Amino acid sequence: MDLDKEDNMNNKVKPTPLLWLVPIFMGLLGGILMYIAVKDQDQEKANNAILVGLLSSIVMIFVYVIFVMGVMMNYGRNMMGF
Repeated sequence: MDLDKEDNMNNKVKPTPLLWLVPIFMGLLGGILMYIAVKDQDQEKANNAILVGLLSSIVMIFVYVIFVMGVMMNYGRNMMGF
């Protein structure tokens, strides 16, 4: 019975490709979370997770700024009567 416990403790689950959705949708925080989850199994994948999270955060900020600027310019245009 003790052998089963030891086998389960040594049996590690490999990270799935679905894990890449975490840094894509959560940005840098998701990249850090994926890094923590994957660093023991694959260091290169863990480093890439931080990079993907950082790039995802930059894209999200860029899209947000473009959206807000567009809304503000449209709002200002409506206020001037154009």
